[in-house]
Parts: sequence; C-alpha cells; structure tokens
Amino acid sequence: MNNQYFEGLNQKVKQILEYLDSKSNEEIGAIFSREISDRTKIDLNGYGEQVKRSFKMIDQRHDYIIQILKALDDQEKQFFYDISVDAQEQMRVNLRTISRYIPDLESVYSSNGGINDLFNIDQSFRNTYEAFIVYARIAKISLVNLNKKIAEDLNPSFKSKNSQVDQLIAELKIYKGEASSRKTKEIYKKKYEDYKRTVEIYEFYIMLLVCLSVTLVLGQLFAHSFFDALNLSNAITIKLTIFALIATLFTYCFKQISFYRKISEQAHQTYMELEALPEYLIHLPDNKQHEIRFDLAKRYFGQSLFESIKEDSISIQEQAKTNAEVLKSTSTLLDVIKKQNN
Repeated sequence: MNNQYFEGLNQKVKQILEYLDSKSNEEIGAIFSREISDRTKIDLNGYGEQVKRSFKMIDQRHDYIIQILKALDDQEKQFFYDISVDAQEQMRVNLRTISRYIPDLESVYSSNGGINDLFNIDQSFRNTYEAFIVYARIAKISLVNLNKKIAEDLNPSFKSKNSQVDQLIAELKIYKGEASSRKTKEIYKKKYEDYKRTVEIYEFYIMLLVCLSVTLVLGQLFAHSFFDALNLSNAITIKLTIFALIATLFTYCFKQISFYRKISEQAHQTYMELEALPEYLIHLPDNKQHEIRFDLAKRYFGQSLFESIKEDSISIQEQAKTNAEVLKSTSTLLDVIKKQNN
C-alpha cells in the first residue's frame, strides 16, 4: 500500500478538524452525543473538548506513520497491506459514520456500507491509527528478522535452527491476533462498565425506596388524626395501595439489578477470554483455530438474553396482577363489612 492512501486520509482528517474548530466545545459535544443524549447525561463541554483533542492527536500521528512507511520496501509494504485489511475497513466505517451523521461533513466519504455509533467515534479513529502503526512495525521487524533467519539457516545447521523461525512466526501470529481483537475487547469492556453503572443506579433506587418506606411507616405515628378521620375501609385501602405500589417497585428494581448484573458479568467474562485467546490458539493447528473461533463467535454474539428479559417481564406482570387481586379482594371484603354494619 503506497503513501497516497494516508495522504488522502490525512486530508479527510484535516477537513474534520476544520469543522471541529468552527464549533464550540459544547456544540461539538451535543452533536457527537446526540444519539445517547436521551438516556445518558453528558458533560457537553468536556466531551466536545475530548473530541477535538483526539482528532488533533490523530493529525499529529500522520507524519509518524508516513515516516514508518517510507522505511518499508515493496515486500514489506505488501505485507503491511495484507495484515492491515481489517484496520482499513474499520477506517472506512469511521469515515462513513462521520459523513452519515453530520450533514456538513457529508463529502468526507461517500459510499455504501456499515456505520458505527457517532458517540466515541474519535476513540475509534485513534485506535485504528494506532493499529496501522502496530501493523507497520510488525511488517518491518518481522520480515527483517525472518529474512535474517532464512539467510543464517542456509547452511548445514538449517534443521537445528528451524525451531527459531517457527517461534518467530508464532510470535507474529500472537501480535496479529491481539491487534485484530483489540476493538472487540474494548467494546466488551465498555459494555461491562456501562452495565455495572446501571446496576449501581438501580441499587440507589432501592435505597430510596427503603428510605421512602421507613418515612411512610414513621409518618403514620404522626398522622393519627388523618387516619382516624377516615373510616376503616378507606384507611385500609390507602395503606394496601401504598404497600402494593412499593412492593411492585421493589420487585422491578431487584429484577433489573439481577438482569444487568448478569449481562455485565457475561461481558467481563468475554473480555477476559478474548484477552487470553491469542496465546491459547497459537499452540493449536490452523484448522482447530478456525473451528474454535467459529464456535466462540456464535457464543459471543448470540447470547440468549432476550429469554431472560421476557421472564423478568412476565414476573413483574404477575407481581402487579397479584397486587391488583389483593386490592380487589380487600375492597370486596370491606364492602361486606360495611353492609353488615349498616
């Protein structure tokens, strides 16, 4: 791959930088967090400043990666091109995302294909640039060492040194496996942190409900006149209604805590497994590696969480239905008591 690719890429990055500089930090924060603003509170000024800083760092890395590529010969550049295919596609997705979500930058990259979320797209740009740099280093170091090994092994001791070449190839495969799975690991790590924060939010709601329940109980000690002014049936109905409402909220919060804790643990487990996967696979034959990757892909990207959601929904509906039946039965009983008293 020649340097024209990165020259064109750098022009697109500079076009994005010009757009960022034309807006305030708060405006950039609002634009890049628009898709999650309805469910997550964002410091727009701080996030906008982060986006601008990230793209400036990307622009600064351009000269560095061009310097590395100039040091590669044709064979090394071809090797770099072959092992960085995934990073090139990821960069196209990043540019396509910018063009799709921001009308003023529609001309940055026009093509059909997949897109990512605009939120944290700056981190995706930086990670992809870093991946290019890693691949360039691998192409340079690996082929230099490999050629050196081959030259040294063209002698009667070739067989005794063959294991050194195998070790070099094994290390190269580990580096490539780690680089290719970096993005996936970051996604699972981020999801683990998001789900963990959601659990903490629902735990906070539980504490509020506990405080509310204690307040209501203590409030009855100071509200005798209010309940004494009501007849027995109305007082019981009010208390049972409050109890049923709080019980339903408790049930909902506990179910949500259980659900999000479960998927956060799954995300953390997947992240740890991906972290250890390259080192484990290197000792297995290629056909076995492909088989394991295929099985793991089905498990990582096909986790059956919707059944759990459905079960939780049914459980909450049953709880609400039970509370309604209790209130209905109590109301009927109170009507009977009224008629007997009359």
